[in-house]
Amino acid sequence: MIGPGTGFAALALVDGLERFGNLPALLSENEEISYAELAQRVTDVADRLGTQRRLVLVHAANTVDAVVSYLGALRGGHPVILADSTKPALIGELTRTFDPDVVVGAGAFSERREGTRHDLHPDLAVLLSTSGSTGSPKLVRLSHDNLQSNAEAIAEYLELRHSDRAITSLPLGYCYGLSVLHSHLQSGASVVLTERSVIDPGFWRVFEQTRATSFAGVPHTFALLDRLDIAWYTASHLRYVTQAGGRMPSDDVRRIGQLGAANGWQLFVMYGQTEATARMAYLPPSELQSHPHCVGRAVPGGQLHIESPGPDGTGELVYTGPNVMMGYAETLAALADGPGVRQLRTGDLARRTATGLFEIVGRRSRFAKLLGHRIDLDRLQASLTPLGGSVVCASDDHQLVVAMTSGDPALLRRRAVRGTGLPPGLIRIRQYAEVPRLSNGKPDYETIKAPDTSAPRPAADRVATIQTVFAESLGYDRVDPSASFVELGGDSLSYVEASARLEDALGTLPLRWAELPVRDLAAVPATSPQTPETISRVDTSVLLRAISIALIVFVHLEVWGVRGGGHLLLGLAGFAFARFPLTAVRLTNRITPLAAAIARLALPSMAFIAAVVALSDRYGLPNVFLMNHYFGPPGWSERWNFWFVEALVEILVAALLLLSIPAVRRFERRHTLLLPSLILGAGLLVRYDAFGWSDIAQRFGRPHTVFWIFALGWLVERAGTTVHRAAVSIVVLATLWGYFPEEPLRVLIVQLGLLMLLWLPRVPLPRLLAPLVSRVAAASLWIYLTHWIVWPYLANTFSLPRAVVAVACIAAGVGAASVADVAQSRVIGMSRLARRSVFARRQARVGSVRWQQRRPA
Repeated sequence: MIGPGTGFAALALVDGLERFGNLPALLSENEEISYAELAQRVTDVADRLGTQRRLVLVHAANTVDAVVSYLGALRGGHPVILADSTKPALIGELTRTFDPDVVVGAGAFSERREGTRHDLHPDLAVLLSTSGSTGSPKLVRLSHDNLQSNAEAIAEYLELRHSDRAITSLPLGYCYGLSVLHSHLQSGASVVLTERSVIDPGFWRVFEQTRATSFAGVPHTFALLDRLDIAWYTASHLRYVTQAGGRMPSDDVRRIGQLGAANGWQLFVMYGQTEATARMAYLPPSELQSHPHCVGRAVPGGQLHIESPGPDGTGELVYTGPNVMMGYAETLAALADGPGVRQLRTGDLARRTATGLFEIVGRRSRFAKLLGHRIDLDRLQASLTPLGGSVVCASDDHQLVVAMTSGDPALLRRRAVRGTGLPPGLIRIRQYAEVPRLSNGKPDYETIKAPDTSAPRPAADRVATIQTVFAESLGYDRVDPSASFVELGGDSLSYVEASARLEDALGTLPLRWAELPVRDLAAVPATSPQTPETISRVDTSVLLRAISIALIVFVHLEVWGVRGGGHLLLGLAGFAFARFPLTAVRLTNRITPLAAAIARLALPSMAFIAAVVALSDRYGLPNVFLMNHYFGPPGWSERWNFWFVEALVEILVAALLLLSIPAVRRFERRHTLLLPSLILGAGLLVRYDAFGWSDIAQRFGRPHTVFWIFALGWLVERAGTTVHRAAVSIVVLATLWGYFPEEPLRVLIVQLGLLMLLWLPRVPLPRLLAPLVSRVAAASLWIYLTHWIVWPYLANTFSLPRAVVAVACIAAGVGAASVADVAQSRVIGMSRLARRSVFARRQARVGSVRWQQRRPA
């Protein structure tokens, strides 16, 4: 095709979208777009950009809008600067250097001028940041032929077909991720768009829901997957996995290849650079076990050779092929230049094996490759020198080491993070009086890279801190670094304590920190909220839990007349259920985390009520066994005081029975919104009196009449996109409206609380107030249990104002929670010690039997 009125050839893979008709092209969490629809959207963008060829900067993101904008610019023949949307500093630098005519990103379409002021070469299609440009405006110039030939080569050796469906496990602004899009569109296959990380359980929910057949990863991707208790490799719809972005250890290549062979999919190990559009070589799955150390052979249409090989056959690896870039662009003038590169000198030292495969053995130049980023160490070093006196950068392919002699190490780390795109956990700052040097005066890189045994590394300190907090919050004597808070059995109450302690030690935590393994949480950059030092940002669920329990106490003591705290607390329980035990069930495929959560709620409550029953006649055995709903008096009396605990335990037990069915667990993993929606629908039959239960005594407190509010909280937690949150907001407003016919303010309290959970992940609070809120929230169960006992005693014994009595009840509950925490930790510790002792005796017996069997007669 010819771009509209431009006279420049458009990219063939974009031009041919229509030929695949109604086949699915793009999928996201909330929409599916056919090739015909995609072609129309792409044409609309091309028409909007106009007939005069212009320079377009697109904010690269794994979203439908970003992909459509990118393809639309290509279809119109407009050269595209594709810039990572998560790097605003780089986007700003690229905008200043290359002065694009149009900027498209984050839903905005900004035309900076009519027409263009640039001289653009006819072959120029895409400009990508090199993975080693360390934040500089150096771009790789790629032509239409570069993109097309590489897409065709990848599609050929992967044998892509219409039924293939790749999920975006890498960003589209990275040449590897972009090549996945190109090769699949070239083949009429589908691409699943998600911005979730592979360590986010939501990523695997999307993977299952869309029946993805492949994903791509760099070595760090597979290291993360090893720490997750998710059997991703058993997915029946998985056809192949690709790996590039750096050398993966041979043992890992063999192991992952064996996983694939055992589960019916293939692993392709690949090698490439942005300067070669993406891929230069691949290792066929049939060669994985025999040659896991090799990058393989050249992609179709390309050639590899060793230049000036030494006696052992080692020399620089050079690639020739139609996908070799036109050249670099560091200034505007370079956009008019034609192709200036015929072959690509990779900078890697390699040799060719007897079987014709190529093996990388080292590097000729000062480049490092980490997490798929090819980092120019000399350029990075020059950019950091003004901050650290004498600065030397080195790498061992596992981490970046920066040696410095003066300045602020924290500032240097932040600048290195911005300049490389690496997480702080992979950047080690070492401070010296003088940088170590060899006798010839050159830096001693081996000494700089050597492990530092004199002091613990910062990342190790963070790991130890997190392990200590998890262990003390959850009653463990040791916490494995690969475990997450959720996997360790964390619940909503222990979450409050752990999050407060972690934020004091590490700074602001990511929103879903509880699902991250300890190692990954330690690697998250330490950040402080952009708020004054007098302000803390508290998890909304924590604030609402504290408010709810306070409302309950104030209402019962007639300090406050508007009710709603109990039912909001029930919705919060559904939210916490989906956030903690249900997520742990999904990760482990076992129902024990949910059973443990029920035990942590039910057993302390039963023990406390049993003690009260033994000391007074106010309650009976049905209360002790949380069965008052069945065997207690029908009308209101003191024996209904614990209705909330009874209802919640019964609802959780029902959930346990439901999830004990493997098919239900699989259904929940694939349809995270549908299962709570179905349960909510069943509950709404009761809520709207389909069974004639409107006159039942205590209908606002019986498990079978209020479980729909629990399901509503569950649905709130699972609403992960803006569209889903908007839809669930409507459900919250509609279903709760009129629920308490004579108490509209009670309805409003529950509605506002659930809407806050949906739209406000964190809430700013005065820093002095935040610890108090967290402590009250963490003690909410014990405040609820004890206030029924403390309140009558104080009211009958002392002539205190009701407000003072209410505060005293809350304080007593906090104290009881502290005592209970200590007791629970000791019980758990003794239980684990007993289990270890039994296990040790059993192992000793087994070992003795085996020794007797082996002993000669």
